Amino acid sequence: TQPFAAVYAWSTGAISPSIQVSSTGQYNVDVSTPCSIASQNVDVVPDDDCVVPEFHKDIYVPNVFSPNGDGINDEFRLSFGSDLVILASDGTIYDRWGNLVYHSNALNFVWDGNFAEESMMPGVYVYTIKVKYTDGNVEQEEVLAGDLTLLR
Repeated sequence: TQPFAAVYAWSTGAISPSIQVSSTGQYNVDVSTPCSIASQNVDVVPDDDCVVPEFHKDIYVPNVFSPNGDGINDEFRLSFGSDLVILASDGTIYDRWGNLVYHSNALNFVWDGNFAEESMMPGVYVYTIKVKYTDGNVEQEEVLAGDLTLLR
Protein backbone atom coordinates (compact mmCIF):
# COMPACT_ATOMS: atom_id res chain seq x y z
CA THR A 1 0.00 0.00 0.00
CA GLN A 2 1.00 3.63 -0.28
CA PRO A 3 -0.19 6.97 1.11
CA PHE A 4 -1.69 8.12 -2.21
CA ALA A 5 -4.79 6.95 -4.07
CA ALA A 6 -4.44 3.71 -6.00
CA VAL A 7 -6.77 1.13 -7.52
CA TYR A 8 -5.77 -2.54 -7.56
CA ALA A 9 -7.09 -5.04 -10.12
CA TRP A 10 -5.99 -8.66 -9.70
CA SER A 11 -6.50 -11.39 -12.26
CA THR A 12 -8.54 -13.17 -9.57
CA GLY A 13 -11.04 -10.31 -9.54
CA ALA A 14 -9.82 -9.01 -6.17
CA ILE A 15 -9.39 -5.26 -5.73
CA SER A 16 -7.42 -5.26 -2.46
CA PRO A 17 -3.71 -4.30 -2.23
CA SER A 18 -2.78 -7.95 -1.62
CA ILE A 19 -4.23 -11.40 -2.15
CA GLN A 20 -3.70 -14.77 -0.53
CA VAL A 21 -2.68 -17.41 -3.03
CA SER A 22 -3.83 -20.99 -2.45
CA SER A 23 -2.96 -22.62 -5.77
CA THR A 24 -0.21 -22.55 -8.38
CA GLY A 25 -0.53 -20.49 -11.53
CA GLN A 26 0.13 -17.05 -12.92
CA TYR A 27 -1.32 -14.05 -11.14
CA ASN A 28 -1.43 -10.50 -12.48
CA VAL A 29 -2.04 -7.20 -10.73
CA ASP A 30 -2.60 -3.78 -12.30
CA VAL A 31 -2.06 -0.81 -9.99
CA SER A 32 -3.54 2.47 -11.22
CA THR A 33 -2.76 5.86 -9.71
CA PRO A 34 -3.72 9.33 -10.95
CA CYS A 35 -0.31 9.56 -12.66
CA SER A 36 0.55 6.06 -13.79
CA ILE A 37 -0.40 2.43 -14.28
CA ALA A 38 1.89 -0.47 -13.34
CA SER A 39 1.42 -4.17 -14.02
CA GLN A 40 3.14 -7.21 -12.55
CA ASN A 41 2.88 -10.91 -13.37
CA VAL A 42 3.79 -13.46 -10.71
CA ASP A 43 4.25 -17.16 -11.37
CA VAL A 44 3.42 -19.32 -8.35
CA VAL A 45 4.99 -22.77 -8.61
CA PRO A 46 5.29 -25.61 -6.10
CA ASP A 47 8.73 -26.27 -4.68
CA ASP A 48 9.69 -28.98 -2.18
CA ASP A 49 12.45 -26.92 -0.60
CA CYS A 50 10.31 -23.85 -0.01
CA VAL A 51 10.34 -22.97 3.69
CA VAL A 52 7.89 -20.29 4.69
CA PRO A 53 9.14 -18.21 7.64
CA GLU A 54 6.79 -18.34 10.58
CA PHE A 55 6.52 -14.57 10.89
CA HIS A 56 3.36 -13.24 12.37
CA LYS A 57 0.80 -12.45 9.68
CA ASP A 58 0.27 -8.99 11.13
CA ILE A 59 3.90 -7.80 10.84
CA TYR A 60 4.83 -6.24 7.52
CA VAL A 61 8.44 -5.45 6.61
CA PRO A 62 8.87 -3.50 3.37
CA ASN A 63 11.67 -4.44 1.00
CA VAL A 64 12.15 -1.07 -0.70
CA PHE A 65 11.92 2.61 0.27
CA SER A 66 12.84 5.92 -1.31
CA PRO A 67 14.04 8.61 1.13
CA ASN A 68 13.95 11.39 -1.45
CA GLY A 69 11.86 13.91 0.49
CA ASP A 70 8.69 13.57 -1.59
CA GLY A 71 6.66 12.48 1.45
CA ILE A 72 5.96 9.06 -0.06
CA ASN A 73 7.73 5.98 1.33
CA ASP A 74 10.57 8.13 2.74
CA GLU A 75 11.31 5.84 5.71
CA PHE A 76 11.98 2.17 6.27
CA ARG A 77 9.57 1.17 9.03
CA LEU A 78 7.69 -1.89 10.18
CA SER A 79 3.90 -1.99 10.12
CA PHE A 80 1.85 -3.95 12.61
CA GLY A 81 -1.70 -5.21 12.73
CA SER A 82 -4.03 -3.50 15.17
CA ASP A 83 -4.21 -6.66 17.32
CA LEU A 84 -0.50 -6.43 18.25
CA VAL A 85 0.94 -4.36 21.07
CA ILE A 86 4.64 -3.68 20.54
CA LEU A 87 6.67 -3.96 23.74
CA ALA A 88 10.22 -3.56 22.40
CA SER A 89 12.30 -3.58 19.25
CA ASP A 90 16.02 -3.68 18.57
CA GLY A 91 17.33 -3.54 15.04
CA THR A 92 20.39 -3.01 12.90
CA ILE A 93 20.99 -2.25 9.24
CA TYR A 94 24.21 -3.10 7.42
CA ASP A 95 25.58 -2.14 4.01
CA ARG A 96 26.68 -4.77 1.48
CA TRP A 97 30.16 -4.90 3.02
CA GLY A 98 28.81 -5.67 6.47
CA ASN A 99 29.36 -2.20 7.91
CA LEU A 100 26.82 -1.08 10.49
CA VAL A 101 24.94 1.93 9.10
CA TYR A 102 22.03 2.13 11.56
CA HIS A 103 20.99 0.79 14.94
CA SER A 104 17.94 1.59 17.04
CA ASN A 105 16.15 0.15 20.02
CA ALA A 106 13.30 2.65 19.81
CA LEU A 107 9.85 1.13 20.16
CA ASN A 108 9.04 2.10 16.56
CA PHE A 109 12.02 1.04 14.43
CA VAL A 110 12.45 3.65 11.66
CA TRP A 111 15.41 4.36 9.34
CA ASP A 112 15.51 7.49 7.20
CA GLY A 113 18.29 6.26 4.88
CA ASN A 114 21.04 8.32 6.52
CA PHE A 115 24.30 7.49 8.29
CA ALA A 116 26.00 10.18 10.40
CA GLU A 117 23.53 12.69 8.93
CA GLU A 118 24.69 11.87 5.38
CA SER A 119 22.43 10.29 2.75
CA MET A 120 23.34 6.69 2.03
CA MET A 121 23.86 5.61 -1.56
CA PRO A 122 21.08 3.72 -3.38
CA GLY A 123 21.53 -0.02 -3.08
CA VAL A 124 20.70 -3.13 -1.13
CA TYR A 125 21.07 -3.19 2.66
CA VAL A 126 20.56 -6.00 5.16
CA TYR A 127 18.47 -5.72 8.31
CA THR A 128 17.86 -7.74 11.43
CA ILE A 129 15.17 -6.58 13.84
CA LYS A 130 14.08 -8.28 17.05
CA VAL A 131 10.50 -7.41 17.99
CA LYS A 132 8.76 -8.26 21.25
CA TYR A 133 4.98 -7.90 21.26
CA THR A 134 1.75 -9.19 22.73
CA ASP A 135 -0.92 -10.78 20.61
CA GLY A 136 -3.96 -10.87 22.83
CA ASN A 137 -2.56 -12.00 26.19
CA VAL A 138 0.36 -13.92 24.72
CA GLU A 139 3.81 -12.32 24.73
CA GLN A 140 5.95 -13.26 21.74
CA GLU A 141 9.31 -12.38 20.27
CA GLU A 142 10.45 -12.65 16.65
CA VAL A 143 13.67 -11.91 14.82
CA LEU A 144 13.00 -10.46 11.39
CA ALA A 145 15.86 -10.51 8.89
CA GLY A 146 16.20 -9.77 5.21
CA ASP A 147 17.30 -7.21 2.69
CA LEU A 148 15.88 -3.88 1.63
CA THR A 149 16.53 -1.68 -1.34
CA LEU A 150 17.12 2.04 -0.91
CA LEU A 151 16.15 4.10 -3.97
CA ARG A 152 16.78 7.79 -4.49
